[in-house]
Amino acid sequence: MQITIFGFIFIIFIIIAYFKSFKALAYVYVISYLFQVSSVINIGNIGICPYIITPICLFLKGLNYPSENVSKIKKDFIYLILFCIIHSIIATTLFEGIKVYASGGLETNLASSGVPLKFSFSNITQCIYLIINAMGLVTLISHKYLLDKHFSLNIIKICTIFVLIIGYWRYITINFGGWFPENIIYSNITYVLDNTAQISMGMFRFTSCFIEASICGFFIGIFFWFIAISKIKFKILYLIPLFISLILTLSTSGFYILLGGAVFYLIYNKKYSTAFKVIPIIIIIYIIIKSLSIWEELSIILFEKLESQSGEARLGIMTYCWKLFLKTYGFGCGLGSSIGTNILVSMLSQVGILGTLILIKLISDIYQYSIKSSIKICNVVLLSLILGMIISIGNLSFPLLWLTLATILCQNTNDLISSLSVPKYYKVK
Repeated sequence: MQITIFGFIFIIFIIIAYFKSFKALAYVYVISYLFQVSSVINIGNIGICPYIITPICLFLKGLNYPSENVSKIKKDFIYLILFCIIHSIIATTLFEGIKVYASGGLETNLASSGVPLKFSFSNITQCIYLIINAMGLVTLISHKYLLDKHFSLNIIKICTIFVLIIGYWRYITINFGGWFPENIIYSNITYVLDNTAQISMGMFRFTSCFIEASICGFFIGIFFWFIAISKIKFKILYLIPLFISLILTLSTSGFYILLGGAVFYLIYNKKYSTAFKVIPIIIIIYIIIKSLSIWEELSIILFEKLESQSGEARLGIMTYCWKLFLKTYGFGCGLGSSIGTNILVSMLSQVGILGTLILIKLISDIYQYSIKSSIKICNVVLLSLILGMIISIGNLSFPLLWLTLATILCQNTNDLISSLSVPKYYKVK
């Protein structure tokens, strides 16, 4: 067991925040989801990420305060967790031996014939991840009265600025030379950093603090709309660097999330006239990109992705997940038993029809909870998140899923008390 340099720094932040206030710890909790490739402690070949520790700390801190009523979401999580645990045991017993794609690279799995299904460490870890993440999220939203109305806006700004600074710093140093604290940020021994896989046209793609450019693009696509619709001053100073960094990621997921968010925004707000105002901007952006050497690469990403090696791998995995769903007669093979690239098909293949319906009920209740906010950010970003998960993400342990949900569900913290009379001796910080 080894505490990393990042871990040492992060533990100090956790201790200070824990004894300062619930709000301070809530900031650390939400922001910790940015650090997928950073490890607090490395145990053997497994790295303990900060977002495994912070939800537990937040839960323990929340025990000192009364909770608001979020019974629907809490019950949905309990039902989903209990179902996944029991279902994984039953499914891996009933269908033991059928071929599944275990954890690892997409191309590597497709090149193999799969491995026999059995109850494994992956089933246990995915259930643990679900319990911990659900515990942290429910604790956060049930104690929103301890947060201020600027909590989510501050999270959006902090995360965006951090990703942009780290991203451009790394992009410049790795392409043109210089120093970057790679061993500190990329300290998670679980992930093997393969820089060659992130090279396009002789240049290293924009990855920031993420394991690969596609995940970075996912973040940028989501937070672009967080910034665009929120009440942040000088938002253009955020949007321009975000858009440029999205181009540098060459991420299909990021581009489609960005475009999907635009569609959701126009439909939700019924401001179809805005589309005509956007047309000149699109033309200008098109001319700029066309004049650069990356147009050919972008056109492949946007229009010919399925013909690329990674596109074929994603399609192959998604197709196999559907076959797995049919092989198990709609029952599923157990959460964590197989990898996926599409959250809907992946969940059908893992938790079956019943488990997927429970998940949809949870998403529906989260959606209903979020629309209580007067800020239009909730619907647009939540729908963009779902679109991104359908395009490229096949598991519930995806860190940016929980980061986005936490940010969305705390948007209405200006309504400090909704269903609970807080005792006068509790100071709202």
